[in-house]
Amino acid sequence: RKKVAKYRAKFDPRVTAKYEIKALIGRGSFSRVFRVEHRSTRQPYAIKMIETRYRAGREVCESELCVLHRVRHTNIIQLMEVFETAERVYMVMELATGGELFDRIIARGSFTERDHTGVADGAGRRQPYTNAVDMWAMGVISYILLSGTMPFEDDNRMRLYRQILKGKYSFSGEPWPSVSNLAKDFVER
Repeated sequence: RKKVAKYRAKFDPRVTAKYEIKALIGRGSFSRVFRVEHRSTRQPYAIKMIETRYRAGREVCESELCVLHRVRHTNIIQLMEVFETAERVYMVMELATGGELFDRIIARGSFTERDHTGVADGAGRRQPYTNAVDMWAMGVISYILLSGTMPFEDDNRMRLYRQILKGKYSFSGEPWPSVSNLAKDFVER
């Protein structure tokens, strides 16, 4: 509850008039995600509060809004409404309660190619946000979905960081011999 109270003051009054802020459920470089409840319908939603006072935050927000406004599919979280101030954008979205993707992969062991569906998560390295960030993330997520392991692993953070920067990963060991060349090519692109 303390974490929610800390952020409540940052919410635009238009948002809090319509939604009750319940819990902080996630955070990113420029955003926080909250579980909320619509005050009149009691329907649960997620609100992503994005800091737009920084250029990179604005770019991430614009890119995400562009995609969410255009995409309509039962397997993709829907954008319900948007509130905007000079410093923040509040995106009201359907609430996904399935848990973290990586936790589900670990519990299951791995996903097969047939199970695999594309997922992109915008996570950058404090550089201008571009589609390359989504494409790189798509490759990492695809690697995880296909193998049930991380493409980059090292107990030493500096070595791990170097692996990531060099793009040094391997298709050796299980399950890679049974993964198609097409799927491996997809990961590499």
